[in-house]
Amino acid sequence: MEDKKSFVMYLDNKDVFYELNDKQAGRLIKAIFKYQETGEITDDKTLKPLFISLKTTFDRDNKKWEEIKRKRSEAGKKGMENRWGKDNKKYQNITNDNKRYQDITNITDSVSGSVNVNVSVSEKEKKKEKKEITKNILLTPPTTLPTPTLDELRSYCLENDMGDFDYEKFFDYYEANGWQNKNGSDIKNWKAKVRSWYRDDKEQGKLKVTKSDRRLE
Repeated sequence: MEDKKSFVMYLDNKDVFYELNDKQAGRLIKAIFKYQETGEITDDKTLKPLFISLKTTFDRDNKKWEEIKRKRSEAGKKGMENRWGKDNKKYQNITNDNKRYQDITNITDSVSGSVNVNVSVSEKEKKKEKKEITKNILLTPPTTLPTPTLDELRSYCLENDMGDFDYEKFFDYYEANGWQNKNGSDIKNWKAKVRSWYRDDKEQGKLKVTKSDRRLE
């Protein structure tokens, strides 16, 4: 993907690689890098099912990264508008963070040092302006937190005697919402969230009816 320099691999994915021999694992790694760079999916029939199981996590992380990039751009434009005004097209059209910061730094430096500038700016004021602009432009991206695949969610429910929990409904809900809470914050511990949903569903009588329960009806 354009401008992206890295991606995340989770320890939860290690089982996929442990099932492969070294040669197959190497081909899978190459397929992952190719997908991250070009968006192309491997046509290797042996590796494709395993690759697809990892692709969901990659796509979710890429979606979050695109959102971070969008917020950076909006913050940068806001900072420049506050400093230079909305009518200055030169600064509205800059999208690269490093170039934007460097351009603004050069200009604020020249304001206090050029003999052609009629308005004097004190060193203290200049530093204050730089700090404000930098705060708006340089945003620290949030840590990408691990989220489960549907199979991992199902396994966790079965291992913890929650087989009657509608885990598919839970997964679809948070998958659609980017694995975030109602207030927009990332879910830090999806297992704790599952247990909380399960308790609520149990209290409200929303758990699925199992086969053994049907025999008792």
